[in-house]
Amino acid sequence: MRLLNQALKQERFMKATTGLRIGEFQRLVEETKGDWNALKSARTLSIEDRERKVGGGRKQTFATCEEQLFLVLFWMRSYPTLLIRSMEEMKEAFPEIHEAIQDMLVDATEQRIQRPKDKRKNKKYRSGKKKAHTVKTQIITDAASGRILHVSHTVEGKRHDFRLFKETVCRTATDGGIRLLADSGYQGLKDQFPNLVKAQVAMKRFRGAPPLTRKQRRENRLLSKTRIFVEHAFGRMKQYKVLDHVFRHAIKRYNPVFRAIASITNLKLEMRAQAA
Repeated sequence: MRLLNQALKQERFMKATTGLRIGEFQRLVEETKGDWNALKSARTLSIEDRERKVGGGRKQTFATCEEQLFLVLFWMRSYPTLLIRSMEEMKEAFPEIHEAIQDMLVDATEQRIQRPKDKRKNKKYRSGKKKAHTVKTQIITDAASGRILHVSHTVEGKRHDFRLFKETVCRTATDGGIRLLADSGYQGLKDQFPNLVKAQVAMKRFRGAPPLTRKQRRENRLLSKTRIFVEHAFGRMKQYKVLDHVFRHAIKRYNPVFRAIASITNLKLEMRAQAA
């Protein structure tokens, strides 16, 4: 593939097309090649009533793991309107949560989808907040390193953030020794999870209640200075336009794409931390 050969020679071109540096791309190839070969063999050898010998028939356009991985990254980075075939699976190599982690950040993001034709789905995915049809996914990140530690399943965009947290609760995040930081959408966190004694939730002025005091507003600002790192995580992920533009594919495919980009984002952070 001409584009891949050019990208492997030019750091700037590789970063523009995939969002990764050459070394990061090669590391990702090494980690996915085993699963790619196993999947390819399973597809080939699992057919009992085969009419051709193994290797017969039309040859693949992208015959190597490097070429297909480059294609997937290019598709996620630019999200073109043309239909492009990609690998069925990508390895979910999320790093394990280290014992040294003390502060975790939780937040959810919405992304627009195409308007469903089915009336029930149309109503289900209609978000009054965004005035559009959206899906929502929640992540939990390490405040110190920025790594994504947990990805929830994807739900309709109008579902409340705190409800999504309760439905996809991460056991490590609800450990009493962890300080979980959340925005005002997670009111009642300590009531639902009493062991989260160190949790901090941004204070919110309720209807009919007096305005927040100067002390409460100052505490919210200090909390926002730490919580901004989860927004940075979303920003790194949305450099891949497939998570930034209107998602044009089946909703059931959204979460695997989201998790794959989370893994790539973690890999980039890990390799750049080692190089520093």
